[in-house]
Amino acid sequence: MKWRFIDSGVTDSYLNLATDEAMLEAYNEYNLPPTLRIYSWSKPTLILGRSQKELDINFTECRNEGIDVTRRLTGGEAILFGRNDFGFSVVVSSRHGFPTKLDSFLKVIARALISSFKEIGIRAYSASGFDKRYQWPICLLFDGLGDIYWRSRKLASNAVALKRSTFLSQGLIIKDSSEDLFGLLNFPNLDLKKKVLKEYRKKIIGLDAIREGLTYQDLKEAFFLGFQKAWDIEFSATELTQKELSLAQKLAKEKYKNPLWIGDKRLQ
Repeated sequence: MKWRFIDSGVTDSYLNLATDEAMLEAYNEYNLPPTLRIYSWSKPTLILGRSQKELDINFTECRNEGIDVTRRLTGGEAILFGRNDFGFSVVVSSRHGFPTKLDSFLKVIARALISSFKEIGIRAYSASGFDKRYQWPICLLFDGLGDIYWRSRKLASNAVALKRSTFLSQGLIIKDSSEDLFGLLNFPNLDLKKKVLKEYRKKIIGLDAIREGLTYQDLKEAFFLGFQKAWDIEFSATELTQKELSLAQKLAKEKYKNPLWIGDKRLQ
């Protein structure tokens, strides 16, 4: 099966999320092939989950630190993407033989991620189920079927949206398990913040702590090979269509930079 493989490289935070939505719309409207897109970030960006409460976020501190803030189409809680973190997105549906149920789809995503990590010599495994014990505004502390682990510590995470029976998966490969996120969130008290930080340190790990020196190019090659092997597909390295580019630029300006979408009431 032919897939598009798109390398967006270093991209503006708002445009990254807008591009994913544009790909989702184009797949449904113009009968495009399924797509795997990879990218990184031009500056650190705090991304809220689709339905996350804006009260979780310290918008003033984000502005003071020069952190972009936006909200993604997929669910979950807040994630801070650093410049070195590796992002990926998948757009596909049952039209190309993929599952229609969320649980089954996430397992398929996990299989491809495990295959990709194998390409760089990392023996990873997926979560066995969903775990929502923690009522904290940090996405990486929740366990989902598409999340990937190394020696009991989370290495990769992804969230999913569904539109007209088409899945959009948006994922993160953690390069550096930075704790900067904790200065950008609102906690009811210091004791809870310390408790959550302790859990974060115990549960999360970055690629750099496992294999030092891995580059964006290393991960690009690993994903290119790993996804093909896991799913028995063939990639064609290509670029976004003009329709996708135009829609992405429009969405970035009118939606993903819009305080009404983000939830920053100070700017509304």
